[in-house]
Amino acid sequence: MVTSTYSGNRGEREAMGRGRAAGNWSQTSSSPPPESVYKVGIYGWRKRCLYCFILVLLVLIIVNLSLTIWILKVMDFSGAGMGKLRITNQGIRVEGHSEFLAPLYAAQIKSNTDKALFLESSKNVTIHTRNEAGSITNRLYIGSKEVESYCDSFEVVNSAGEQLFYVDGTQVTIGPEKLHIAGKEGTVFQGSIQTGAVRSNISKSLTLESPTRELKLQGPQGITLSSLVGDVTMTTLQDVVLHSTGQAIRLNSQNIHMKNLQVSSPVGSGRAYPEVYQLCVCGNNGRLFLSEPTGECQATADVCT
Repeated sequence: MVTSTYSGNRGEREAMGRGRAAGNWSQTSSSPPPESVYKVGIYGWRKRCLYCFILVLLVLIIVNLSLTIWILKVMDFSGAGMGKLRITNQGIRVEGHSEFLAPLYAAQIKSNTDKALFLESSKNVTIHTRNEAGSITNRLYIGSKEVESYCDSFEVVNSAGEQLFYVDGTQVTIGPEKLHIAGKEGTVFQGSIQTGAVRSNISKSLTLESPTRELKLQGPQGITLSSLVGDVTMTTLQDVVLHSTGQAIRLNSQNIHMKNLQVSSPVGSGRAYPEVYQLCVCGNNGRLFLSEPTGECQATADVCT
């Protein structure tokens, strides 16, 4: 507050007083100006509003600071990360279960040393690999009922790095020494099979069957049909043909049985057929040969040697 007061010389005030006392009222004189007061500041309702505004602002600051501290406490914010999420020099480590609602891009995903890694999805799990141009080169799809792999070649190896299974557009390679197929209905092959041995289980029989077409067994150095315990049976609707182009067909056994052969019973003397011969066997090597229909079985020197 500023107060302004007008004050003249003392002599002038006294002269003015004396002039009035002498009764000289005819002359006009200027009266001293009244005092003027100028008030500077905020008063009244404006002051109260300002105090209320400052109080409300202070309350908001306190509430905001409290909420911030509470959020930091609940989310477990620290210099190492947030909650179960830790940021290390090797990357980001998540302790516990994690749920990703958007695509995850990472160069490597692994679990702790003593923990297993689980990938779970309510629908399916799809893994893509892309080339430098961004095109998808390989894809692994794991659905609710199927597992699909889209790639040019697929390979399975063991812990020693040995190939167990390999497949591409031209061939399928199975690395182990033995392929075990446990299907009750057997195995169906649309094409040919090239293998060194075909064996069944010890307690099961082995059946090679072609229901509507022919079955061929080919070996450049020979074909061996062996049964150490049971029998070897060949059944066909029509003929069983054993054909050797170069050498002989050998049946090596102590007993050779040919059952249900047709018996010829001629009536009377009958007549002779020039294409009918006697079947004879060499005693030294078991070779079969034909002899004339009349007379005894006689072999030349080059037959039984």
